[in-house]
Amino acid sequence: MERHLDLTPLGGRRHGVTRCIFHQDDRPSFSVDLDRGLFNCFSCGAQGGLKKFAELVGEAPASTRARGGRPPESDRQRARREVLARERRAAAKRAEWADWSFANNYVRRCSNAARDARQVATRLGPDHTTWA
Repeated sequence: MERHLDLTPLGGRRHGVTRCIFHQDDRPSFSVDLDRGLFNCFSCGAQGGLKKFAELVGEAPASTRARGGRPPESDRQRARREVLARERRAAAKRAEWADWSFANNYVRRCSNAARDARQVATRLGPDHTTWA
């Protein structure tokens, strides 16, 4: 576990909360107890012991390595891969919508300025020559 996790938030302790490596994590949500070999992510739901952690990070257990095979992709790994792909697509969508939102706000401000100018011109009348 120590090879794969960033343990600096633990401050030298053997248990605590850090960022999850199984999903894009902005805040620490991955609880780990290195002495007991247990983990639990409060965001994505990944949990288990050392064997489960090894499966999720793609390391084969010792018994599988001895046979020379690689363990088949588990349902959790497949789900994790799909969740990461969904999160990447959603992030791209959010960025695209942010661009559209900026453009819409700019057009709205320009339209409001034109409307205000028309109201002032209408109020002053067609013969008004100075704009003080």
